[in-house]
Amino acid sequence: MKSDRSDPLTIRARTFTLPLRVEDFLVADTPGNVGVALCGGGSRAMCAGMGQLRGLDALQVNGRSALSQVKAICAVSGGSWLAVPYTFLSGDTSDEDFLGPLVPPEQLRPVKAPGIPRDHCLAWLRDGNIGRVAASPGFHPAPWTLQVIDQGERLGVPDRMAWQTLVSSHLLTPYGLYDGWQEAAGEPPSLAAHSMNQLQRDVLADNPALADLPVHLYADQRDPTRARRPFLICQGAMMVERPEQEMRALAEVLMTPFFCGIMGQPEGVDANGEAPGGGAVQPFGFAGVVQERDAAGLTVEVARPFTLYDMMGVSSAFLAEPIRNLRGRLLEDPEIRESVQGGVPDAPSWFTPQLRQHLEQQWEELAADAVEGAADTRAVTTVSGSEALVAAYNYVGPHTTPGGAARTDFADGGVLDNTGVTSLLVFEDIDHIVAFQNTFEPLAEAALGVLDADGAEIPHSRIFVSGQLPPLFGYQPYREGIGYRLYAGDPEPVKPERGHHQVFESSAFVSLLQALWRSSGEGAFSQPATARLALRVLANPSLGVRGRGGEGDANPEPVTLVVCYLGRVQAWYERLHPSVRRIHGAFDDLTTCDGFPCYSTIHINLDPVRVNLLAHLAAWCVTDSDQTDVIRALFAP
Repeated sequence: MKSDRSDPLTIRARTFTLPLRVEDFLVADTPGNVGVALCGGGSRAMCAGMGQLRGLDALQVNGRSALSQVKAICAVSGGSWLAVPYTFLSGDTSDEDFLGPLVPPEQLRPVKAPGIPRDHCLAWLRDGNIGRVAASPGFHPAPWTLQVIDQGERLGVPDRMAWQTLVSSHLLTPYGLYDGWQEAAGEPPSLAAHSMNQLQRDVLADNPALADLPVHLYADQRDPTRARRPFLICQGAMMVERPEQEMRALAEVLMTPFFCGIMGQPEGVDANGEAPGGGAVQPFGFAGVVQERDAAGLTVEVARPFTLYDMMGVSSAFLAEPIRNLRGRLLEDPEIRESVQGGVPDAPSWFTPQLRQHLEQQWEELAADAVEGAADTRAVTTVSGSEALVAAYNYVGPHTTPGGAARTDFADGGVLDNTGVTSLLVFEDIDHIVAFQNTFEPLAEAALGVLDADGAEIPHSRIFVSGQLPPLFGYQPYREGIGYRLYAGDPEPVKPERGHHQVFESSAFVSLLQALWRSSGEGAFSQPATARLALRVLANPSLGVRGRGGEGDANPEPVTLVVCYLGRVQAWYERLHPSVRRIHGAFDDLTTCDGFPCYSTIHINLDPVRVNLLAHLAAWCVTDSDQTDVIRALFAP
C-alpha cells in the first residue's frame, strides 16, 4: 500500500456553537422557513428523492418554484447521493436533466414508439440524470468489490477511505465534483463553499495557502441561470466509546459546506479520550490535529480539507460493511489474491458469470443483515477501522484540545435517525418540515398497536410504519407480538442506539399513525399517505435540539411536521396506460415489480424502468395529489 499524502497544511478554522440558525450562514427569501428531509435507503431513497425534488421544482408557490424557496435540505445516506451533486451541480447537465422531466402518468410508456416523446419512455433516462448512476452496470456489489480491491492494490487507497472513494467515483465524478484518488498524491484536495464571496470572506482571508485548491460552489452561484439551492446538511454519525458498555455508541454529526460537527453533547469519548460535541468547526478543519485553540478559533494541521466526498461518503457508509465482507471472501482464494497484487486486471479470467452470481447471492445475505435485519448496530460499532471499510478521521470540535492524533471511526447517518428530521430541528429558524419517507416498509394494518406507559394498548393504533419514525416520539420500532413499546423503562429495547433520539411528545405518535392511515384511504391507498401535525419539540441535549412550542420554551410556536410516506397510490395507478400497468403488476399484490415502490435497500442496481416508475410516482404525489395542497400551504408568507 502506498502512503497517504504527506505534506500537511496548517489552517485556521472558526468554530460555531448553539444556538444555530440557517440565516447565520445563508440568507434568502424562504417564506414559511421550510426544511426538507430526504431519508436514507440507498438507490431507492436517491431515485424517490429525485422525483420529490422534481415535484417541488415544478410546484408553483408565491409565483415561483417551491424548491427554490426551501430553506434547508437534510439528506441522510442514500438521500445524500442525490442532494450533494444536486447542490453543487456543474458542467453541461441542466437541472431538468439531473432531476428528470415531469410527465403525467397517463403519458408514460414502457418503450419508445412512434409519436411518443423519448422522455415519456420508462426505459429511457437522460444524459446527466442521477438515476443513470443507479442503472449503470458498475453500480452493483460485484464490480464494487473489484473496485475496492483495485483501489487498495493499485492506488494505495487505505480502508478508511475506500468507501468514500468508491461511492464518489460513481456519484460525484460524472458531475465534475470528484477527481478520483491520485496515485502519486493520494487523497484529492478540494474546497466546498456557497459562493466566491463566502469563500474569500470566511476561508481564504484566514487561509491564503488554500487559494490554489479546486473549489466547488453552489450550482446557482456558479451559474445564475440555475434554480436557487437550499442550505445543505448531510447527516452522519461518529462512534464514541463508553467504558461501561461493550458496544460503542454513536453521536449525530451534521456536515455542511459551512461547518461540520456534533452539535449535541453525547455521552462517551472519541479515540483520543475526549468528550466530543458542543459545536462545530469549518469543514476544511474538521479532520486534523489541533495545534492551538484560542478565542478566535483553532489552528489545525490537516492532510487535506474535509470536503464533499467525505460528507457524502460518511453519510452513506452502511453499505461499506457488506462490501468489506465480500472482499474478504473473494480474497480467501489464493489464486485470486495473487492475481490482484498491484491491481485488478481489466478482464480477470477468474471473474466468471458464476462467480459474479455467487457474489450477488452473498451480497443479498450480508447486506440484508446489515441494513434491514440487524436488531442493533453491533456490526458497525464494534469493528475497528483497521479491520473494516470504516471511515475514520481525526475528529475536531470547538473544544478539542491540542495534540490528539488518533482517528475516530464514523458511521452512516441513518443508523441513528434515518429520517433527517432531528438534524433540521437543530436550526431554530426551521418552522416547517417536509419529511419524505421513502422506506422499504409499506404502510399497513398491524396486529397490535401502540402501548402507553402502563403497557395498555391505545385504541385505533394498529397501524404499521417504518421503524425509522417511532423513535422520534420515544417509541421502539414495531415488534411482532408486542406492538409499539416505549423506550423508557425497557431494559432490552430493539434498536437501542435510537433510544436517545426522541424530539416529539410520545402522545403524538398515535396521531401520526392515524393521520397517515386516514389520508391513504383507510387502507385503500387511494391517495398518498400524508400527515400534517403541529408538534411541540422536546429539548434533547445529546442532539443539540432545543425545546419549542411548550410552556417555558423560548419559542412558543410548535413545529409543523408533514410526513409524506411513499407507497402505492390507486389514483396514480388508474391513470397509467395498460402497458405500464402490466409492468407495475396488480395493485394489491405488493410483490410485483420488486415490491414497487418499496424496493429493498440492498437492491442498489435498479434498471431504468424501475428508476423512472419510482421517480414519476414520487413527483406526482408532490404535484398532483391530495399531498400537493398540504405541501403548498407550508410556503405561505
